[in-house]
Amino acid sequence: MWQESESEVVRLQKVLAHNGLRGQKLMEKFCTAQRQDSIMKTHTALDRAMEFLTDCYGDGPELTLLLAGITDSAHLMDFITRHGCPGYVARSGRLKYQMNEQTLQQACRETSTERKNT
Repeated sequence: MWQESESEVVRLQKVLAHNGLRGQKLMEKFCTAQRQDSIMKTHTALDRAMEFLTDCYGDGPELTLLLAGITDSAHLMDFITRHGCPGYVARSGRLKYQMNEQTLQQACRETSTERKNT
């Protein structure tokens, strides 16, 4: 499939060279279509990964690990910032909740330790 796309790019580059501005507009349309296709495939992959984990494990730690991995990836976060990802945005709040929960648990442990020591 990549070879087909590559040959189309070469063909469009030849058109660009022979037809000036008109060829350039054709090349821009082709590249825009290719980019939109890549964006849609990435959206689909992210949504399917989250749906798969939710279907298999519910709201378990597996989903949290996936969300944390997405959050830690500079490339994925750049993609989400530029193009959005409703599935990630809808589920990412659980990371903040979990962090707050861990902070509260730590505070409770510290308080409990302090009471034992006094």
